[in-house]
Amino acid sequence: MKSPILMVVVLWIMCIAARVRAVEPDVAGDSSPTMSLLPWTVAPLEEDPTIRRVLQLLEGVSPYEVPPLPLREDSRYANTPDELEPFGYVQPYKRHFLRQMEYTGAGRAIPEPTHVDSVKIGFLGPIEPTVSVATGGKSHEENLGRSMLR
Repeated sequence: MKSPILMVVVLWIMCIAARVRAVEPDVAGDSSPTMSLLPWTVAPLEEDPTIRRVLQLLEGVSPYEVPPLPLREDSRYANTPDELEPFGYVQPYKRHFLRQMEYTGAGRAIPEPTHVDSVKIGFLGPIEPTVSVATGGKSHEENLGRSMLR
């Protein structure tokens, strides 16, 4: 092997292959095949009671209703530590982005159209910047593209 990167990749693949355990009996006696690439075991997640309550609130709501979910309010943006708080430990006049924004789902209450004869398409043609005679060069304020289809 001439390339050291290729050698590292091959060694990495060999190490991963050595860690794979083929078939391992489960605690309950189930002998389903399990593949493990990690040297440690991951503990099962405990169920959060707030998630269960949110799911129960969402089950009884139709697509045309807004679910009665409480919005979360944080004391600081993104759990910023004290050392990184702006304004030198002085409280600012306004604090933004601390209240969770309400999201009810994009377009879930818009019904499908029943009868569609045509669809209008807008198209911006080839983007060709021109040289302005007045300024002697290209302008950053120039509209690019031509309306080709209406």
